[in-house]
Amino acid sequence: MELADPHSALPTIRWGIIGCGDVTEVKRGPAYQQSSHSQLVAVMRRNGALARDDAQRHGVPRWYDDAEALINDPQVDAECRALIGLGRPSR
Repeated sequence: MELADPHSALPTIRWGIIGCGDVTEVKRGPAYQQSSHSQLVAVMRRNGALARDDAQRHGVPRWYDDAEALINDPQVDAECRALIGLGRPSR
């Protein structure tokens, strides 16, 4: 008798990263994209041109230059807040 995979029923968490740099390049970004139950769907940088560049290079569908916009995006389930001094805005 085969047992069902206990992880198969887990939902996919759609992540947004606030503050890019090393977090998107080498730390959490690749981990979110490689996990079977995580998907990186948005990135945010204060500089919109750099945010767009990060998104394009990593195949991320959305980018923002405003943290509140990412936080309020209904397609983002959870945020990784990698900026110092941003505070903790609530959903």
